[in-house]
Amino acid sequence: MNARRGRPRSEQARLAVLDAAVDLLRADGYDRLTIDAVATRAGVGRQTIYRWWGSKASIVAEAVLEGRISLGGPAIVDTGDLRADLRGWTRALVAAAGDAEEQAVIRALTAAAADGGADADALYRRLTSPGHEALVTRLAAGASDPTDPRLHSAADAVFGTVLYRVLTGAPMTPDAADALTGLLLTGLDAPS
Repeated sequence: MNARRGRPRSEQARLAVLDAAVDLLRADGYDRLTIDAVATRAGVGRQTIYRWWGSKASIVAEAVLEGRISLGGPAIVDTGDLRADLRGWTRALVAAAGDAEEQAVIRALTAAAADGGADADALYRRLTSPGHEALVTRLAAGASDPTDPRLHSAADAVFGTVLYRVLTGAPMTPDAADALTGLLLTGLDAPS
């Protein structure tokens, strides 16, 4: 994603780096992923990696954006029962985010997004924004005022809570999901 100036990328080397990063991420997690290990597994020099990517997070971001790694976020359904829909969705979201491989990817993407630039914009557009907008749309369908700006804040709170739990290692439990759903609905029921 963060292409550097200089010699053009060798497509074979680029794919080898992405494959190596994905393999190592799955085997060892993000914290143990290193540029040295990626270079060794890919059969390229560290200079090649640093010429094309600014960090290990950028490599993982490119792998995700190309579909080599997918995140298992659930779809939001509209059965007409907002409470049941949100409860099912938050439970599925928390369960997906509780998966060790998923957590490794989320940590990597958080690091890539924190670096800003093209990675952050692309990750937001392709990964965060669709889920955020889907949640806002579902909340709006059950709201007395579908233009209430608190709907966006509520979606921020849900995604922020899950991200916080992933980054801090806090447990991802069905009870935590239910508490989040309750807080979300209680907050939206309160007068603005």
